[in-house]
Amino acid sequence: MELTPELERTLAACVRSTKTAGKVFFPERFYRPFDPVHNQIFDLVDNSDSQMIAIAAPRGIGKTSINNLLLPAKNALFRLTDYIVPVSASATLAEQQAENLKYELLNNPAIKDLFGNLKTNNFNKQQWVVNVGGKEICIMPRGAGQQIRGLLFRNSRPGLIVVDDLEDPDNMDSEDQRRKKKEWFYGDLMGSVDKGRDDWRIIVLGTILHQDSLLIGLLESANWDSINLAIADRDHLEKTGEFISNAPNVMTDKQVTELHKVYKEDGMEDTFFREYMNMPISTRSSVFRRPYFKYYEPANVALDWEPFENGVIVDPAKTTKLQSAESGLIGFAFNPKTQAIYIREALADKFHPDDLINEMFAMLERLNARVLGVEVTSLHEFITFPIKNEMARRGKHYELVELQARAGQNEKGKIERIKSLAPLYRQGLIYHNEANCGALEQQLLSFPKSRRWDLMDAEGYIVEMLERGGRYMEPWEDVDLDPRRVVEREFLEIGGDAMPPMERFRVI
Repeated sequence: MELTPELERTLAACVRSTKTAGKVFFPERFYRPFDPVHNQIFDLVDNSDSQMIAIAAPRGIGKTSINNLLLPAKNALFRLTDYIVPVSASATLAEQQAENLKYELLNNPAIKDLFGNLKTNNFNKQQWVVNVGGKEICIMPRGAGQQIRGLLFRNSRPGLIVVDDLEDPDNMDSEDQRRKKKEWFYGDLMGSVDKGRDDWRIIVLGTILHQDSLLIGLLESANWDSINLAIADRDHLEKTGEFISNAPNVMTDKQVTELHKVYKEDGMEDTFFREYMNMPISTRSSVFRRPYFKYYEPANVALDWEPFENGVIVDPAKTTKLQSAESGLIGFAFNPKTQAIYIREALADKFHPDDLINEMFAMLERLNARVLGVEVTSLHEFITFPIKNEMARRGKHYELVELQARAGQNEKGKIERIKSLAPLYRQGLIYHNEANCGALEQQLLSFPKSRRWDLMDAEGYIVEMLERGGRYMEPWEDVDLDPRRVVEREFLEIGGDAMPPMERFRVI
């Protein structure tokens, strides 16, 4: 086709705007008007200076068409790179999407009109080459976990890696599977580009499936330019309970509302919020909700006095190197007469072994606690001996309670322990120190899809601690929460206010 001024302007517009390229090259695929949610994706892809982009987008808006068709096609047709690697959760899916790309490059009428008949060689599903204007562009689809490190096409490393829905819902509840996916991504995938050059880009587009997902980590990283999108306005939903669509040409307000209703009535509301709102769980039907959190003012409650009993629970990291994973410490007080459990301190960090020992003893001292509960499953004497030895070395004595992971050490076991707290929260029997329980509350609000478990898992052992000690709540008594005032009242009752001041006394 003759390159007329009008055609030249059209092609230049396609280079500048991925949105325009979609309408020009693939009008049948992108037949609806683009919505605000699409415009945010295109704006980030076209205008960001970052080489690493992460996008969380809802289902059903055409994100796979954007990531697996439009972006690779634009980069190939305008010869922006000569090595493109589309990545999906499985090799089968990646190859299927690459076959769709190949078909469009060879048969799309708009592409034929603008670029002529393109040809391919190395015609197989694992790797193929398309010739555009005399330049060969290699397309190599890969699945998660497949070899990608060290890939070369002639002398070139990958110039564009487009990652689409890398994470599989079936594996997201496995901490081990999540860890392996992250290690492969950061080790193999990110290691496949030439970090010393600026002519490469990695674009990750997916849906948030878990608070500990790879995508969440990318969205929160300062190293990635990112955006988190939902089918409906989250702030408006939180304030009014109404769904206002961010993609009205895909789903109207009414259609989003009706879709949510179907999922909710079928007991799948969490799935709706995960797939369409990029929220791992529904804040409306979660096990722990913010209205359940009650607070006490430390200055108004003398927790160091009887009948309050204080304890510290430690859930050490279950690794050979404690500093490689988080350990959780919970300091709490129990008062059977007021039917209340007070969470005084919640602390989590990656401690070296000696630092963890020092921190637990420091918390015991701060809270005037006499009981120390330690989760010993798989650690046993490797954790109990240092504690007992430190007691002897410091001349301190605390009641040491060895806690066992009765329901198991994996996430299923943790879920059962943490769920045991739910009735206590719903009944308003647990009070937080608002000054230092923020991290604990965030974990509870995201349960059971939380990114971290250390604090709420440690808190989950409170039930076992109380049961082991035979501590149960007594019939309600309207008691003074500050026992010091009880002593003052008793003093007054025996006539303390009538006693004359002491004069002319001597100290012997």
